Amino acid sequence: MVDRSVITSSIITNVVKALNLYATRSGLNEFLMVIKGLDAEIHDESHIFKMNATIKLGHQLYFWYLGPYVSTCVLLVFQTIFSSPVNRMWQSTYSFPFEWAQQHQIYTSGLFIQGFANTCSVIFAVAADTYGVILIQILSTHIKILHERLEILGTLRHEKNFNKLIYCCKIYENILSCEQLLESILGLALFAQFCVSGVVLCTSAYQLTMISSDEISKLSFIVMYFMCMMTEIFVPCFFGSVALEKSQQIRWKIYSSNWIDQNQKYKQAFLIFTSRTIKPIHLTVYKVLYLDLTTFLRILKTAYSLFALLKNV
Repeated sequence: MVDRSVITSSIITNVVKALNLYATRSGLNEFLMVIKGLDAEIHDESHIFKMNATIKLGHQLYFWYLGPYVSTCVLLVFQTIFSSPVNRMWQSTYSFPFEWAQQHQIYTSGLFIQGFANTCSVIFAVAADTYGVILIQILSTHIKILHERLEILGTLRHEKNFNKLIYCCKIYENILSCEQLLESILGLALFAQFCVSGVVLCTSAYQLTMISSDEISKLSFIVMYFMCMMTEIFVPCFFGSVALEKSQQIRWKIYSSNWIDQNQKYKQAFLIFTSRTIKPIHLTVYKVLYLDLTTFLRILKTAYSLFALLKNV
């Protein structure tokens, strides 16, 4: 029953993600408009290459997500198809309002319907998880491009250096706007994902201890589903940490530029810009959790604590 209930909980999480995507569509459009403005300022070939590599990485992430999910769905189908008539079960906890256990055709048709529904849910889950990670990675890439722009400060004529510094300040303000929009777009989806994943990891680990070694299909399904849940929370936390690390380097990039030889007007603007970058870009989930690897470890710790509690009850 546990393995089917975790599938149902994931479907509920996908519904929450879909509603969140619809509710935050205006914020997403605004985020894309700001990103479009940042993209319009990219003229260097190396910067264009970095942005293209980011988009390519997003496509790769989609298939990296899709592989474990498809494998989990296949194992779930095998587990239900090859079960004996006495122990027949559905892929999920919902059922049908008629007798099905002893009727092979009805049971097979029901499995097909549930398999189709679960496949659609998987495709949407992968797309929802991937698009959020891509948005974070795009933000990180623009921070990296800002690094390279800051490195040439102080190498031009005085007036051009000042104009370049003001230009970098405007770029940084747009990046901060993207951070706020990104938190509002992904907040509810990530919060629901983190809560459900913690419970699912706990229940999956608990069921692994209850499965006998001869139930290979069931064991394989639980292991694969456990890995899917781990991936869903690890990947956004990882790229959130990447964005944090790159944003922390901004003030050092500014300070490492040739500001000592500049005029007083430049130094005043330089001081204001430096003070503005003291607080790094640290993405949060509803201002409750930070989107970084520390949060990932906390979720694992919480899941293990619940697991230990279940084992001792």
